[in-house]
Amino acid sequence: MEKVGQIFGTGPGHAESSEQTQGSGGGGPVEMVVWNADIGTQWRITGKAYVVAQDIEGAEESSGVRTVKSEVGKRMRIVDETKEKEWSWTRELTAIFGNQSPGIKGEHFQIFWKL
Repeated sequence: MEKVGQIFGTGPGHAESSEQTQGSGGGGPVEMVVWNADIGTQWRITGKAYVVAQDIEGAEESSGVRTVKSEVGKRMRIVDETKEKEWSWTRELTAIFGNQSPGIKGEHFQIFWKL
């Protein structure tokens, strides 16, 4: 996906090759525009996007994995402390994105926005 390369290329790490965009990381700026025709209003939302790839819970933690966990983790909170040890990135991604069509979720990547 070309967007993944753009997210990595404009993020803090400034990826320069496709090899540098193969795992989790990113942090590049993104913008989304939503138009509500019923009321004639447009919303423009800007933020940073992070890619969560299959290396998010691997044996080795790359700088991209650390960045994603740190930045996305800032927006997370513990809801039920008794289930804290059961939580995992892989399980959460499956729960959130598992029911989406392959065209929407991509083959290997999920993208998180930090607003």
